Amino acid sequence: MAGSGWRRRPGVILGALTALNGLNYLDRYVAAATLTLILADLKISDSQGGLLQSMFIVTYALACPAAGWLGDRGSRMRLAAAGIFIWSLATVGSGLATSYALLLLARAVTGIGEAGYGVVTPALLSDCYPPARRAAVLGIFYAAIPVGSALGYIVGGVVGEAYGWRTAFFVAGAPGVALAFLLQEVADGVLLVEVLLGRGHHGLRGLEAYLLPLKAAFDRPSEDPVAFGEELLGEGAVALVGRDGDGERNQVKPSFHGLVHI
Repeated sequence: MAGSGWRRRPGVILGALTALNGLNYLDRYVAAATLTLILADLKISDSQGGLLQSMFIVTYALACPAAGWLGDRGSRMRLAAAGIFIWSLATVGSGLATSYALLLLARAVTGIGEAGYGVVTPALLSDCYPPARRAAVLGIFYAAIPVGSALGYIVGGVVGEAYGWRTAFFVAGAPGVALAFLLQEVADGVLLVEVLLGRGHHGLRGLEAYLLPLKAAFDRPSEDPVAFGEELLGEGAVALVGRDGDGERNQVKPSFHGLVHI
């Protein structure tokens, strides 16, 4: 059945969703790892810094019931893919924030995206496995939480110290663009191995075409991390939405310069 082919490879789905759950928590905790750098750069107080995580938690909690409602009425795999894209975009956007208000907004949107993914993925795994195996499967899935959290502190600490807190957010958020694409292919009923072999709607060539704009941003990095982040975000938007039905790149590229300098 269209849109349900992914159920034929439960092991692949478990591995993919577990890895993505690790990325989920990496993006969540990179902010905590770089908090002292953020406080110094934006010249905000400790209480304002603490509110960044509080805002994430509040929006996450508010978005969870809505995500669950949508997951019961539509494609859970597509909702998970959308959640990955939203939280990845918001993580890159966090690195672009030039003011405390914009950073607060970006962390709130991150919570919305992570709720869209986190709520429906246990149900997706339940669709793949019989009741007798679900506890063990969920144990593997949730083992990614401490691993991803630790990686968030490592990435935030190492990259933040070497290149600045903004770059740490870019590194944490960028992988989600490609992974959202792959999960969307799976949602359309294409097996992950088929995507890599070029048998999906776009296949490996399509994935390469989606990644080329992102590579272009890294090939011409700016010394200004905000300018580099704008380029990365703009190219990422082109990668996902700036193409025609055949996957060819449209001559349209959104500009985020005005938004991040509000």
